[in-house]
Amino acid sequence: MPKLGAYISLEGIDGADLATQTELLSSWLKKQGRKVVLTKEPTSSPIGGLIRAALKGEWETDKETLALLFAADRANHLHRTVLPAVSNGSVVVADRSMLSQLAYESDELRLTWLRALNSEFPKPDVTVIIDVPADVAMKRLASGRTTEQYAMQSQLHAVRRRFLKLQKEFPNCFVVDGNQTPEKVNEEVARIVKRFL
Repeated sequence: MPKLGAYISLEGIDGADLATQTELLSSWLKKQGRKVVLTKEPTSSPIGGLIRAALKGEWETDKETLALLFAADRANHLHRTVLPAVSNGSVVVADRSMLSQLAYESDELRLTWLRALNSEFPKPDVTVIIDVPADVAMKRLASGRTTEQYAMQSQLHAVRRRFLKLQKEFPNCFVVDGNQTPEKVNEEVARIVKRFL
């Protein structure tokens, strides 16, 4: 009997090192004999490209349009990548999903509108917030990573608070201390994920 697939999202502020943790989780899952699809939002689709270009200041738009682009990218991502993979028995490991949109964009947009924009989308089966203080995130970002528009410490501190506040809105949503070695963080994430596979 084929194993059931699952949709897992890792979330957190810029500097939480989600790229490393999604890679480590994917490697761990493969060692468990699971088929894995590693993905991220914004995606590599043309819509995702528009989003990344806007975040880098390569073209200008308003907050509402950017939020709609994120939702359109998510819809395309879910229907073309995530849901088919899960139905095929794969574990989808996503670097961000709708929780990031709610946490980041509700600084200037109404949370009720953002929730409505995402209301028809399936939420991940498991969400793990990699939690790091804003000052730690800023030190990591200063080491040469792309900061895009959210790099100011005060903004990251506010976004971190919103991530933790929104946790209860997502099923099977857990917080892991990201201020540890990558290996230790991965151990905790894998221990959580294992319970749902």
